[in-house]
Amino acid sequence: MKINKFNILMMVTFSILYGCSGKSPQIVKDNHDKIQVKIIAVLPVESKNLNDQTSRLFRARLSEELYFKGYSKMPLEK
Repeated sequence: MKINKFNILMMVTFSILYGCSGKSPQIVKDNHDKIQVKIIAVLPVESKNLNDQTSRLFRARLSEELYFKGYSKMPLEK
């Protein structure tokens, strides 16, 4: 019974040492310099109400918020 416990202890010790001694994986660099979003299109919103003005106001408000966040403004034509 002592031999089995010793073998298990050695396997656990080897597993820990092997797992900690290996090279760490390379970290992928962030490509923030290469890929930047400059324009976000705000598509029309479909409303279940008969009043179309609510969806137009929501779309206009969302477009303004994106503009103040630094994105380019696009015309809101249908």
